[in-house]
Amino acid sequence: MKTASMVWVLVCDGGRSQVLAGKVPVRTLALVAGSSRTNDAPAPGAGRDGERATGYASTGHGRYSIDEHADPRRAIELAFLREQLTWLEQRAGEFDRLVIAAPPRALGQIRDHMTPVLKAMLVAEIGADLTKSPVEDIARRVAESLPLEIR
Repeated sequence: MKTASMVWVLVCDGGRSQVLAGKVPVRTLALVAGSSRTNDAPAPGAGRDGERATGYASTGHGRYSIDEHADPRRAIELAFLREQLTWLEQRAGEFDRLVIAAPPRALGQIRDHMTPVLKAMLVAEIGADLTKSPVEDIARRVAESLPLEIR
């Protein structure tokens, strides 16, 4: 009889992350010890209440918003996501399969920075922010996203 595979689920966005674990078939998930993290780094140039950062012209009285592509908050979020991938890579022997649940932009950044080891373990992606969702809802979404041969 085949032993059940261990599935780890990275649930993250640019500011929060946790890893949940369960055995196939995924019915329940449990938090992996030490996996809950928050991005506490202050965003340089961030305005109050998440306002867009504002720059000032070197001459005159002109003001402009900082270009979205040069936004330092994005760089901080990317560094946070890369830290989560490093954390997973260091523990790759503890699980057989990986599912990632993240908002579409974060999911794209994660894909771009995954190592070949993690890519080989990746069995499903969920393009949604589930960081504030109950574990039961995440388990249901994971079970629905797994390929039929794994369920």
